[in-house]
Amino acid sequence: MIIAVELQMVNDDEEELDLQARQLREDLLLLHLDSVTLGRDVSEPDGSKGDPVAIGTLIMTLGNSAVLVAVCQVVRAWVTRGRARHATLKYGKNRTLDITGTTTEQQQQLIEAFIATIKHDIETTTASSPRPRPDGSDR
Repeated sequence: MIIAVELQMVNDDEEELDLQARQLREDLLLLHLDSVTLGRDVSEPDGSKGDPVAIGTLIMTLGNSAVLVAVCQVVRAWVTRGRARHATLKYGKNRTLDITGTTTEQQQQLIEAFIATIKHDIETTTASSPRPRPDGSDR
């Protein structure tokens, strides 16, 4: 499962945002995720030199949805540590969670709804996938 986190800060200082993204990456790595990388800017034209980083974006690979709860808690803690911070978690094409300075109870309800939706998506996808038969035949 791949989750993207886009970070925003009110001051729009790219250097500070990059530093904060790298520090959050270190916090997330403590969760023993499969991977946490800095996001790449896909808007760069072909043939550009280097591998541009989309500042303030992290891409995480999670082995299962169980660790997503911890990821959301770490990101929420990052948001609450600073003034006017905001994070958006993205899964797939249309699943997003905005983590803002709302109350802890409100934010927890939003996080739980986001996680439940993703778990449902995964279960639905898994249930609709064809299962191989023990004898290797299609029927």
